[in-house]
Amino acid sequence: MAHAGSSDLLRQVRALFGAGVVAGLSDAPLLERFTAQSAAAEDAISGRPVSMKALRGKVVVMDFWATWCGPCVQEMVEMQRLDNQYHDQGVEFIGVSHDPPEEDGGLEALKKFVADWQIPWPQYYQGHDNHRIVSGSPTEGFSEFWRIRASPTVFLIDAQGKLDSTEARGRLETMIPRLLKASRGSAHGR
Repeated sequence: MAHAGSSDLLRQVRALFGAGVVAGLSDAPLLERFTAQSAAAEDAISGRPVSMKALRGKVVVMDFWATWCGPCVQEMVEMQRLDNQYHDQGVEFIGVSHDPPEEDGGLEALKKFVADWQIPWPQYYQGHDNHRIVSGSPTEGFSEFWRIRASPTVFLIDAQGKLDSTEARGRLETMIPRLLKASRGSAHGR
C-alpha cells in the first residue's frame, strides 16, 4: 500500500538501491521487496561512493546503529572482530547511522566515533533524529522505508545481493559462515 507523500522517499530509495528495485511501497514481505544489487550511497566519512552493485558476490552486513545507542556501542567490538575475521573471505560491513541531524552534531559525533574506534567500513549518514523513526513521525528516510524501529538492527545480504535476514543481530557468528559456504557452492555451480 503506498504511503501518502512518499515520492521523496521513493526517489531516495531508488537513488540508493536502483530504480528497478522499488516499484512502489507494497504489503509484500520485506524479503521480496529488497534486492540490493544496484545500490549507491556515499560514505559519510570519506565521501567515496558505496555501491551495492560493486559488492555483488560478497556477503554484506548492514548495521543500523548510532553513536548514542548503548547496545550499538557495546556490540561494536564484536562487529570489528567479525569484520577482521571475515573481510578477506568476502564479507563487507556497511553502517547506517541513526545519529541526529548535522546541525545537532550528529555527523561530527559519527566521524569522531569512527575515528576513535578505527572503524574501517563505510557509514551511510541519514541525519535524522532516531526518536522520530521510533515514534513513527515521518522522516522520509532509508531506515523508515525498511521499517527500522530501533537501533541496533542488523540486515544480512547474501552474495547474490538478496536480503537474507532483517534479524541478524546477535546471530552473525553462525549466519555469515552459512552464507559464505552458500556463495562458494553457487560459484562452483552447485
